[in-house]
Amino acid sequence: MIPYTRHTLPNGLTVLVSRDRTSKLAAVNMLYRVGARNEDPARTGFAHLFEHLMFRGTAAVPDFDLPVMASGESNAFTNNDYTDFYMTLPAPAVETALWLESDRMTGLAITPESLAVEQRVVIEEFRQRYLNQPYGDQSMLLRALRAPPLPLGHHRHRTGAHRAGHAPRRTSILPPPLPPGQRHPLDRGRPGRGAHAPHGRGALRLRAPGRRAA
Repeated sequence: MIPYTRHTLPNGLTVLVSRDRTSKLAAVNMLYRVGARNEDPARTGFAHLFEHLMFRGTAAVPDFDLPVMASGESNAFTNNDYTDFYMTLPAPAVETALWLESDRMTGLAITPESLAVEQRVVIEEFRQRYLNQPYGDQSMLLRALRAPPLPLGHHRHRTGAHRAGHAPRRTSILPPPLPPGQRHPLDRGRPGRGAHAPHGRGALRLRAPGRRAA
């Protein structure tokens, strides 16, 4: 059992803090309880796409990875139920990690150029991990037979981990190009519209050495 303390910030963010005196490292984990199950069934891949866009930087930090890679590492993954971002770095740099998460939570920079780049990356990942692998699409085909799709926003407990953006019941993992002047679907859920974790869906987990756990 790992001891921890739990707090809820005024903006709705849940914070879990654990102290580990045996380590010189700190682990910062930012989890959003939003995944592929929250997508419009007619438009697949947004959860996975947003995961990639979260690394495209902000006005204050154009390259999110640069401050972390100097002494630590960061990565992320997406599944049906949540999107998880995590960093491991020296304990003295934990405030930098927290500032980076706060900055991209409130000031994420999404441009048409970065969107186009990450769309291509997500499509290529899908091809490499599923379409170009022997029996790579097996899990998607089986999931399509398991149960009919649920309406947008409904939840079904999953029996296994699946990456977002690869739901078998849909034929396209990213939306088609929109006509000129039409509002892009990303605008409906664009991050940076205020400092509140949406509907209390954010959870920050911190494990680091320190004098106290909160």
